[in-house]
Amino acid sequence: MLNLAKRLLNKIKRTYASRKEWDARINDVINCADNKYIPRVKNAGAIQGNFQLMHNGVKVQRDGYYGSGITRMLVKNKGVHEPQEERVFQEVLKQMRANSTMIELGSYWAFYSMWFLSKVEGGKTYLYEPATENLTVGKINYRENNFQGDFNHAFIGGVVDHNGVPTLSVDYIVKDKKIDFIDILHCDIQGAELDMLNGAIESVSKDIIGYFFISTHSDELHVACLDFLGAHNYFIVCEADLSNSYSYDGIIVARSPNYAGINRIAIARK
Repeated sequence: MLNLAKRLLNKIKRTYASRKEWDARINDVINCADNKYIPRVKNAGAIQGNFQLMHNGVKVQRDGYYGSGITRMLVKNKGVHEPQEERVFQEVLKQMRANSTMIELGSYWAFYSMWFLSKVEGGKTYLYEPATENLTVGKINYRENNFQGDFNHAFIGGVVDHNGVPTLSVDYIVKDKKIDFIDILHCDIQGAELDMLNGAIESVSKDIIGYFFISTHSDELHVACLDFLGAHNYFIVCEADLSNSYSYDGIIVARSPNYAGINRIAIARK
């Protein structure tokens, strides 16, 4: 009985610590000044059965993205979870042409791809995710919102490897899917972002990527990604490393100088 009581107490302590950590993350997101630039639909953040309404009207599976912590965040912040990035993404979408193409690497719940499709007439989306259960969440969300997408089970890196769950490069994807141009390449791949850029060197050299949206997972990687993009003449629309981010990751948004679009957005920084 004593051991059982200790285990229960330790579980309660871990739950409490996790909730406190999420409370801090939620407060960070709510306190970001970029929230004021993001319109919310009526009842944004509300839970509707097994789904939750995002700020833009897209519905996502309840607790489907990192569990109840994000669900609470979306309720409290009315459907916005990354205000710095979402502010910029909405402005980029306003200038997207019909029939544009987006690739989402590390797609998980597929939120950004669905937002893209909700605003871009005739848009095409290619989604890549290595975790089967996460890929399923994205497919459920697409089905709920009546969207169509090209879903793929794969890691992303600099070198292609077909052993086990395949690792694919951006250049491989472009050839495999016969993609002529990528208007938005969105990447959240848990520390492999520089490998992704190195695996996109041919596409970058051919100037067939309009925008990069890159989540960065260390300050060292953040600087290395900025250096890569700068060396290839990409214009930095905005950036915030982990210490200046109101979300869990850093963010870089970069635009090809030959792709018509936004010059700079002064996002909030801590």
